[in-house]
Amino acid sequence: MMLDFEEEKQEDVLSIEEMLILANYIKQEIERDFESKFVTHNLADTIKVYNTIREGDGTPYVCVEIPAEMYDASLWKNKRALVFTGEGSYASEVDIKGGYSFSHKNYVQRAIDDAVDRFFAERNLEVSLKNG
Repeated sequence: MMLDFEEEKQEDVLSIEEMLILANYIKQEIERDFESKFVTHNLADTIKVYNTIREGDGTPYVCVEIPAEMYDASLWKNKRALVFTGEGSYASEVDIKGGYSFSHKNYVQRAIDDAVDRFFAERNLEVSLKNG
């Protein structure tokens, strides 16, 4: 699962540096969601935040990546061995269904909301979000 923030050419948007701060707040909020409710802690431990340039148009952007690689659940359960299967990520599935504890449903949106609130509160700014 990846979240990315593009830098637009307007004065009322965030700089790359500000986007990196916000992205790291999102990462922290996701990690906080998994502090006491996790199986392997793989999802929270593998989150990456980075800035890069979009191929094609050269637009700078910041990305929050949640690899959360699929692992062999039976090996983990029986031997506490974390063996990745190479079958993709389970990050979206946990976001939709809530994981084994059913308590992580919508963790991505909650993390974004809390991070945005924190980011703007620390700067005494009001937030105006647009869809699309």
